[in-house]
Amino acid sequence: MRPKSASKKNTKKATALLKQKASQKSKPISKSSKIKRKTSARTKADKEPILEGSWNRAEIEESDYPSSYEDTTYPESTRDQSLSFSDYVISEDKKSKSKRSWLKNLFYNSSIRLKLVFIISMIIILSISSIIYIATFFFRNDNELRIKEKNLEITELIASKTRADISNLIRSAKLAAISLAQGTVINLADKSEIKELNDLSNEEGFIAIYIYIMEGGRPTIFQKSYNPIFLTEKNWNKSVLDKAVNKDLKNYTASYKGKTVVLNSSINKEPLIAVSYPYKMDEASGFIIALAKMDSILSSFKSSGITDNFMLTQEGIVLAHSKKEDVYNKTSFKELPIYEKIQDSPINNGQIKFENSNKEVFLASFKKLGLGNLTVVTSVPEEKAMEEVNNIQRRNFYLMIIILNVSILIVFIYSKSLTKPILSLVEASKKIERGEFQLDIKETSGDEIGVLTRSFVHMGKGLSERDKIKDAFGKFVSPELAEKALHGNMRLGGERKECTIFFSDIRNFTAMSETMQPEDVVDFLNLYMTEMVSCVNQKAGIVDKFIGDSIMAVWGAISSTDNDTESAIETALLMRKSLAAFNKNRGTQKKPFIRIGIGINTGDVIAGQIGSEERLEFTVIGDAVNLASRVEGLNKEFGTDILITESAYAKVPNLYNVKKMKAIQVKGKKKAQVIFAVLGRLNDSSAPKSIPELRSIIYQDGKNSSGAKAKT
Repeated sequence: MRPKSASKKNTKKATALLKQKASQKSKPISKSSKIKRKTSARTKADKEPILEGSWNRAEIEESDYPSSYEDTTYPESTRDQSLSFSDYVISEDKKSKSKRSWLKNLFYNSSIRLKLVFIISMIIILSISSIIYIATFFFRNDNELRIKEKNLEITELIASKTRADISNLIRSAKLAAISLAQGTVINLADKSEIKELNDLSNEEGFIAIYIYIMEGGRPTIFQKSYNPIFLTEKNWNKSVLDKAVNKDLKNYTASYKGKTVVLNSSINKEPLIAVSYPYKMDEASGFIIALAKMDSILSSFKSSGITDNFMLTQEGIVLAHSKKEDVYNKTSFKELPIYEKIQDSPINNGQIKFENSNKEVFLASFKKLGLGNLTVVTSVPEEKAMEEVNNIQRRNFYLMIIILNVSILIVFIYSKSLTKPILSLVEASKKIERGEFQLDIKETSGDEIGVLTRSFVHMGKGLSERDKIKDAFGKFVSPELAEKALHGNMRLGGERKECTIFFSDIRNFTAMSETMQPEDVVDFLNLYMTEMVSCVNQKAGIVDKFIGDSIMAVWGAISSTDNDTESAIETALLMRKSLAAFNKNRGTQKKPFIRIGIGINTGDVIAGQIGSEERLEFTVIGDAVNLASRVEGLNKEFGTDILITESAYAKVPNLYNVKKMKAIQVKGKKKAQVIFAVLGRLNDSSAPKSIPELRSIIYQDGKNSSGAKAKT
């Protein structure tokens, strides 16, 4: 690091003047200063930078600080409260909030009154809901059990009647078949011709009877008879019936082996039942097929209320149903779970809950007839069966809502009187958070809330005093370091880090200060440093120290990013623009025209606290720091304003328009150093395109600051 010399006489005068200002009583901090305003605190710390570093800070003793800070003592508890509340708690609160889910944040940020209402509401909702659920559960189960029992009773009755009807049909068909087999001509429309058919109900009149005998393992028609009146009424010919029989002949053939087969043989929307059973005549064996109307059977399956009754064949085809369209369409229920249950059931009855293709749930009972593998099923839609249960449940929920609203109203009114003093403390804590430490809250009781109120008032006073110290301390070091110091994180020693070091210096400051009064030098440096330090802060740099008119800044010492070198170069370019604006309306003896030189280097340094346990200073030390200082001095020789080293340029390739300067030997380095002059960003059309153009901007009076010819 290369300190700048100034006129010895003027430097002593300036130092004495600054010490006199520093010893004056500090003004109280305004209420508008805020604890959480860390970025503004950085700007605030940079105000009047001459107070921090117009001389070497090592020259300032602890006795130079205002005596008001030294003589003031604070209770230990007050210091602890101020640290935890103003800094630590706030920062930790932000971290914890970012980790919590939005639901937890919602509950976390709610007032005590809302939390109390919420907890009471949850207790009421959970308790009443549990009662409603349990009552509904047992009521629903009991209702479901009763429905299944009733379905089973209905199924038993229908199965009994249907079995009797089909048995009667088979018996009558056998008698008719005997007459046919003997060669008697039978008119199925006139039962008076056959005395044995007189007990057959009118509704179950035969449509046709077929007698098949087995020859060579194949069925052959032996005799058949038709009901001419029925065929005339329906305008059917015999072939319609023959075709229907032949279609299912393979199924009927099973009767040859002693099995009774019952099928749905509906034709042209006319429900018909077909029954086949074994038949033996003399030495010939075969089977009989009887086609009959199903009016009597279907009358047993009429819907009663919400109940549906139907009968299924072994193949899952509807034989009888309360809906006739399912009968003559021969609807298949084979895909329904109840069909599988019937087939798998080892007993002749059972109960099941199943879902149809429309996602409707049914409660069903079934009964096997033991005849022709027929099964009678009674089903009830669960939604309709449980409609009253659902209505009771709905009314209970309405009652719960009424009770809940009344409870919320009562709790809300009561909690208002309970939480009012707490809300006052909340407002007081918000004032403290905003930096308003003078609290006007009063004790309203002698309980825990009253004790807490008194503690708040005392804490506000302690924080007010602590904030004054913190604000004053922040003017001498960066806000980040001030934060670490207040938390007790400053320890002797350092660690190796890759940092970008930045040096800037005013050209010919010594000659300039000799023509100015000490007061003018101080005012001038304050204005200049304010502008330049603002540029450093904008790019997240840390001002390490002021060395006379020089500024030393660092990137990556406390926290590092991938673009530290880029940030340092951007700061230099920003200083170039700020300096151009600063130089407007200047050029007089009291307001001289300013030129600066900037040197930037990137390399490994030791960053940490240097000094003793009683007095520490955060800085960076290493060869990279010295090289940055040497490079800054080369600006005068090269006639430039921003120079960077080869290691810095390697970090930002293809970002900036640079000119490689002549390799030069610098003090402390055996190898000649390659230096680059920065003209501007590649995408900046307003930046100079060459060294001569750059010099024309730097030296607006057309002369080199030293009067010497610059090297390229």
